Amino acid sequence: KPGSCGRPGQGVTVEVRDSNGQTLPAGAVGEIWARTPRTLESGLGLHARRVFRDTNGFVPTGDTGRLDEDGYIYLTDRTEAPQADYILRAG
Repeated sequence: KPGSCGRPGQGVTVEVRDSNGQTLPAGAVGEIWARTPRTLESGLGLHARRVFRDTNGFVPTGDTGRLDEDGYIYLTDRTEAPQADYILRAG
C-alpha cells in the first residue's frame, strides 16, 4: 500500500505496543516489536549488544508506527532505545 513499508515477511510476527507493553489495535501508533525465526539482533548489527527479548521472543525494533487492518506497517519515527542508533546509508 502506498506509504507503507509492506507486510512482515514469512515467519515474522509484528506487534505495536504502548509504553506499558500492551498490544495496540490496528491503526494505533506505538512501539514496533518483532519476533522472527532468525536472530533479529544480528540482522540489525546488534550481535555485540545485549538486546531485550520478552518471554514470547519479541524484541523492540527501535521504531514507532502502526499496523493497518491488513497487516501493513507504517513507520512514524525512531525511539530513543540504544538499539535505534545506527547509520542510514543510501536511503
